[in-house]
Amino acid sequence: MSAGGRNVIEEMLWVLGHLINIEEHIVETNAYLYNEDLMRMLTEVRKRARELAVQYYYFIAEQRGIKLAGDRAFRNFWCILKHSLSLYIHVHEVVEMLRQIGYNPKPIMDLIHLTRKIIDTTINVCLQIDSQKPSKRKK
Repeated sequence: MSAGGRNVIEEMLWVLGHLINIEEHIVETNAYLYNEDLMRMLTEVRKRARELAVQYYYFIAEQRGIKLAGDRAFRNFWCILKHSLSLYIHVHEVVEMLRQIGYNPKPIMDLIHLTRKIIDTTINVCLQIDSQKPSKRKK
């Protein structure tokens, strides 16, 4: 399951993170000069990112042997994942920039670990919610 030192789950997160980063750049570019082609690409990037997030969600559930009773929590998961992965990618970019100009990136690198913890905790909670039948959930 290893691919270049990272496993499939890690690679899926990187792909998602970069799709989200592309989305951000298209939105920024379109703020200066509205372009229909960019808007079509934006729609496609968003669609593909969401599709991959769904695959990721079900893949994790399958890998953990969790039988999902629905996907009620997926929307919350996707929102948190999107923001977390955006942060994850940007922190990696800042770390590289700091290294290039000779600064120690260690203080900001803690955000990488925090972001992964947020992603992992969110997936655990959402899968727990979606593995329960609605009548069994606590209010």
